[in-house]
Amino acid sequence: MSRRKNILKDCIITMFPTICIYTLQVIIGGLATIYISEKLGEFVNHIINGNLYYMKANLIDIILMFLISVLIIPLFDWIGEIVMIKNSLKHDKKVIKAFLSMPYEKYNEMDEGEVEYKLENDPIELRSYIQETAVNLISIIVLSVILLVIFFNTSLLYGVLICFCAAIQLVLPVIFKSEKKKYDKVFRKYKTDERRYENFFSEYAFDVKYNNGEKMFIDIMHRFFENASENIVFKKIKIEVLLNKLYDILKNFTLVFNIFVGVVCASYGIIESSVIISMIGYYTVIESIAVKIKEIILYIPIIKNIVDRIEKIYQNESINKTEKELKNIDTVSINNLSYNIENNRSNIKKCINYDDITIHKNEKIVICGKNGTGKTTLLNILCGFYSNYSGQVLFNKINCNEYTFSNFQKNMLYLEQEDFLFKGSVMDNIVMGDSINKESVRKIATEVGIEALLDRTVDF
Repeated sequence: MSRRKNILKDCIITMFPTICIYTLQVIIGGLATIYISEKLGEFVNHIINGNLYYMKANLIDIILMFLISVLIIPLFDWIGEIVMIKNSLKHDKKVIKAFLSMPYEKYNEMDEGEVEYKLENDPIELRSYIQETAVNLISIIVLSVILLVIFFNTSLLYGVLICFCAAIQLVLPVIFKSEKKKYDKVFRKYKTDERRYENFFSEYAFDVKYNNGEKMFIDIMHRFFENASENIVFKKIKIEVLLNKLYDILKNFTLVFNIFVGVVCASYGIIESSVIISMIGYYTVIESIAVKIKEIILYIPIIKNIVDRIEKIYQNESINKTEKELKNIDTVSINNLSYNIENNRSNIKKCINYDDITIHKNEKIVICGKNGTGKTTLLNILCGFYSNYSGQVLFNKINCNEYTFSNFQKNMLYLEQEDFLFKGSVMDNIVMGDSINKESVRKIATEVGIEALLDRTVDF
């Protein structure tokens, strides 16, 4: 399965309960509007004919349905919000898991600002757009079928004319679709760059101030925001304002046109006068369907933009592998191993070649050499952080590429020169990420005389 499909699949599966809740809300709301519209038409017809008994019955039905719309339908919002928060957390976990499974060299290509925006903003917006698109799509199909049945039983010609008028509004999103996609993509790039500058200043604020670089940094930020405002933000706002204004004009025109057509049809006896009242109510549902189609047309390119961005953190190729279990490592071998180092920022390019070697279980090996000879690089390759090398790395005479990264990690312990501890207790850090029994840890700590350290809090 491709990365793009995995991204969409993770989002749709986790948000499916929320999609169902909001779809029910939209459909029930549409049905309530259709029912009220039908009863209003009957109510007007009974007034014209002087049927007071049926008029009162219709009025009671209208009031009851209105109360249901006001009191019951909003409950779906409340339930949907609760479920959405829960499912959003599940989706965030999946995105973060994909990020943590990225190849190490791919992770190093991203800076903090890019990582933050792609882990925070992009998943939130992806969930929102996919949820809206799915709800719109399902509700469009259901409500369209119901309206079609009603039009067959009242006036098919008038119903078709109303639908045609509503469909005219869809010309606008089709025209503006490419522009919306273009500026959405550029705007996301701008927001990512903005996050980069924020992170840089928060990390190096003291250095900037100490070296009297405030004015220079402010000038850089001023130029950045000025350029973004002129070429991105303002143009994006102009397109959105223009689209909304044109849509409002078309919306008002089609409503007046529908009433005019209804009056003409009634004057020629094609429909009853009461049908015009019902059709105005039906038109609100038809218009909402047109709005939903418009949103789908505009949302799909934006979803593609977001998926393109998130795709960068869904680069764990092991999802397509048949996992082989790695345990009880007896030998580690490297054959014809070489690694090309390319650093675009410093223009450093060189190739490191390693001698063939086999390390047996319980052997203690020291890797030594001058700075830049590839000691850390070799360790990163052996730990599975780097994968774009030439040659072979074998564990128990099996190529390490045949193991998934998650299985690989369970058999590795790598202590870097700079330690890192998560916020919490020492015990929390020891048992993190695995099913380690705390009592076993405490027993071992007692035996070596460091039990007092386990409850010490790690803070920053």
